[in-house]
Amino acid sequence: MSARRVGGLVVPLLAVVSAGCGSSAGASSRGLPDGGGQAGASGGQAGARGAGGATPDGSIGGSDVDGASTRDGSIGGSGGASGPLVWRPLAPTGLGSSVIESIWGSGPGGDLYLGTVDAKIFHRARDGSWTQKTVGSDVVGALWGSSAQDVYAASRNDLDAGGTLYHSTGNDVWTPVSLPTAATSLSAIWGSSPTDVYVGGDGPASIFHLTNGTWSNEGTAVAKNAIQAIWGSSATDVYALGRDGNELWRSMGDGTWAVDSDNDTHLGAAIWGSDAANVYIGVSPYNNNMGPAEIVYSTGDGHWTKQFSMSPYQLTSLWGSGPADVYAGGFHMDSDNLADAVAVFHATGDGQWSSLTVPALEAVTCIWGSGPGDVYLGGYDADGNGTLVRGAPN
Repeated sequence: MSARRVGGLVVPLLAVVSAGCGSSAGASSRGLPDGGGQAGASGGQAGARGAGGATPDGSIGGSDVDGASTRDGSIGGSGGASGPLVWRPLAPTGLGSSVIESIWGSGPGGDLYLGTVDAKIFHRARDGSWTQKTVGSDVVGALWGSSAQDVYAASRNDLDAGGTLYHSTGNDVWTPVSLPTAATSLSAIWGSSPTDVYVGGDGPASIFHLTNGTWSNEGTAVAKNAIQAIWGSSATDVYALGRDGNELWRSMGDGTWAVDSDNDTHLGAAIWGSDAANVYIGVSPYNNNMGPAEIVYSTGDGHWTKQFSMSPYQLTSLWGSGPADVYAGGFHMDSDNLADAVAVFHATGDGQWSSLTVPALEAVTCIWGSGPGDVYLGGYDADGNGTLVRGAPN
């Protein structure tokens, strides 16, 4: 059975898919919660509940959910801080079997970019028209921009054979960026401004940082593994999440990094926060025999608490429009660790997560939105085709 990385996680390949902080950081070394026990029970019964009962929309009120009760999306509301969202599939011109791996947009009514596993970048302009470009031959695993005229795309090779950073001014011309050292694979991009940009990847672990027009590699101390995700609340508060072992690093933007936590049983999947005092990490098991996937939370003081645990799932992505509107995406796994149902969860900032009903998707690999009433989920459907779904008020 072959495998590929979905949202940065290595999972068995669906048969139908052919494409392949220490002192300087302002926090001491404090570990994330460990994996904990298996969540829930079989037979459609909800798992052991955490603090609290039902969420405001009447959906799951505990911290643990079992696979049977959520995999078909039959429980939970529709999410959205601005009220219930209606989720509708979109049809980017030419997407076809190009599985979506990354997504970024410039803002409400602005440009939207999709990166795919077959080295394509789809661009929806403000007038709604779609164009596509092929960039190299690797997975376009990360997209980020400071504006519609300043957009980066990072590629990775799932065989760890190469990775390239590209830049565009919004004209659909993607120019390779020269980095100071070679990176085997690039999986993460985040920035606080056009002149303060971070890119993470393998090679071994690399954290490339653009400051004042010059790129440097700050990842030489991050020797354990690849950087899977980068996020910051500001230029002086930046996190880098290692993929293998869920190793978390933090920096004050001064070029130095210190490890904040280490958990060798899970994959670091995603990190996102609404601000310095509301930060989330998604972690996942290597397979469904290694415990549940989890969402952990911090107020930025270096302490992390588990909010949500689910099995057998993999998480791939986190995004929110603010502290009261947070999404997590991924998929439910069958006994062979194959994706067999989409998984989308929503929280309103009270630590409770509800399962959402979303059509068309079999797995979510990326999430982005311009606000609470404009949310996009990218991934693939049951036939392995690239799928984009938008949530908006009815």
